[in-house]
Amino acid sequence: MEFVAARSEANYADETNGVTLTTHSPGLQVAINPSNGVPTFTFAEGYSPSDINSFHAIDIEYRPSETDTKEDQYKLDVDYDLNWAGFTRFEAGLQYRKSGSLRYRDSGSVVSTGADLVAGTADDIVTTNVRLGHSIAIGQAYTAVNQTGASINSINYTWLENDFRNVLREASTTLPSPYFDGYSDVSGLPSGWLVPDTAAILGYVDTSNFNRNNLRRAPGSDGNIYDQIPAHDIEEKITAGYAKLNFGHNWAGLDFTGNFGVRVVKTEVAAAGLLKRRERRSTPTQANPDATTTYEISNTIVSINESYTDVLPSFNLSTWIIPNELTVRFGVAKVLARPKMTDLVPAANCVFDATGGVILDDDFTDTCSAGNPNLDPYRATQYDLSGEWYPNRDTQVSIGLFYKDVTSYVVGRKLFTGVDYFSDGNLVDVTMPYNGQGAKLKGVEVAAKTAFTFLPGIWSGFGIDTNYTWSQADEVGLYSELDGAELPFPGLSEHSYNVTLWYDKGPLNARLAYNGRSEYLVTAAERSGNPVFRDGSEYLDAKATWRVNEGLSFFVEGKNLTNTAERSTSGSIRLNELAWPGQRYFFGVTYKR
Repeated sequence: MEFVAARSEANYADETNGVTLTTHSPGLQVAINPSNGVPTFTFAEGYSPSDINSFHAIDIEYRPSETDTKEDQYKLDVDYDLNWAGFTRFEAGLQYRKSGSLRYRDSGSVVSTGADLVAGTADDIVTTNVRLGHSIAIGQAYTAVNQTGASINSINYTWLENDFRNVLREASTTLPSPYFDGYSDVSGLPSGWLVPDTAAILGYVDTSNFNRNNLRRAPGSDGNIYDQIPAHDIEEKITAGYAKLNFGHNWAGLDFTGNFGVRVVKTEVAAAGLLKRRERRSTPTQANPDATTTYEISNTIVSINESYTDVLPSFNLSTWIIPNELTVRFGVAKVLARPKMTDLVPAANCVFDATGGVILDDDFTDTCSAGNPNLDPYRATQYDLSGEWYPNRDTQVSIGLFYKDVTSYVVGRKLFTGVDYFSDGNLVDVTMPYNGQGAKLKGVEVAAKTAFTFLPGIWSGFGIDTNYTWSQADEVGLYSELDGAELPFPGLSEHSYNVTLWYDKGPLNARLAYNGRSEYLVTAAERSGNPVFRDGSEYLDAKATWRVNEGLSFFVEGKNLTNTAERSTSGSIRLNELAWPGQRYFFGVTYKR
């Protein structure tokens, strides 16, 4: 019998200062390469994003957050040796786990009146539970109006143009090379980009209230202190029990071992999230009479309580066809994987057309980005059959077949139109995660690894590990919203593979790893209804370590030696995302006592 009780608590704090430079690029021409969808940029003559005269505004944003996590766990396991009808051991246990996450984000700090640093006027609007920010622009600034119930927390500085340019000149720098420099599929980019020196920029504005003092409790405009609304408050309780019988039996001259049992799991989730309602309102300025601004009109808490119980039986069987050389394993089980708790939170960020002001657009649709408290967990029945061959002590070759009958899974985020999300009769367009229903996954896994100990001398330190997986999904039940075409299972590549060549002998340890995967579906529908696919990718990484002694070692490492970029497309080849990490090299030393 074994009893375990454990408790853990943690607090994570984050303070992010963001500085953005704003520019206009009149005459910019963008051409799309018809073969890969990657854009080519042609800037107007005389324009350069490395020239301070091209910029007209600076935005500074302070976004703090605090997250408290905790977990209590109690576990009781008992086992009893048996010698009855081939049964060898009985095992049973109970487990209770309660975990929680409480997060506050953005700032409740009150902005103090800031003096104009050079010229112009400063607007001081005091609210709570929103971001602190500074907006600095050239020319005359309009005075922002604090609409009833609106949440605005910013200071607007207006500087004379010469002073603005001087600040940029002293508090910015130019990147030494083009963005995506070294990646051949992108062209037409300028030779340098002007980027802000965050520390230098912050020296020109009042950041004395950039702190977390009022993140959880903050003074309102009436002088009273108010509890702030958390971004999420989640508690999950898992109560589980299991019973298992191990057995061993000789049949047809083969020794079989295995087990069968059942696990019962009850899941309870209580979640509360922040519902931010905002409105678009007309805010004309001298420079832009058609300007609009989005104002917060309310922050409220939305709560849900969800519970479900699953019965998860399992059966496993294995035998040595050739003792200590060839073994075969078979298993079948019902499995469960819960959605991310943050996907379940009924938090929503919504924008509505103005109801108390000027109606901006008769065709405007109220929109929300939200969690989905009705998400089902991943549920499947899976079958595995594998064989492992050990021709010698240094070599293993294996092959495995798998089949998964998936009944529910989380697809990702998708735009749903005309949803009564708040059960108030108001139809909104909501982007949220959702469930796919039903899929049949099958595949083959092949792996081999060996150490070349049969080679003489220093060559005996080499070895190789390889594996390859082929997988396919049928009856997925996902279809393109545009043409009705059936879509593959999200995140599943038909082909994936890894090859690692390694050396480990004496003071030297080195690895050269090559891995890749074929195209896969990222999400079934982006905002325009197109499915998003991620191209296949291949990476080559290397690392070598020289061990001077037991405590001291030096290493050199290279990442993405193939110069691979991750590319996602929607529609036919319409570029959705191009992410290029570049080639990265690391040198270091480790010391252990």
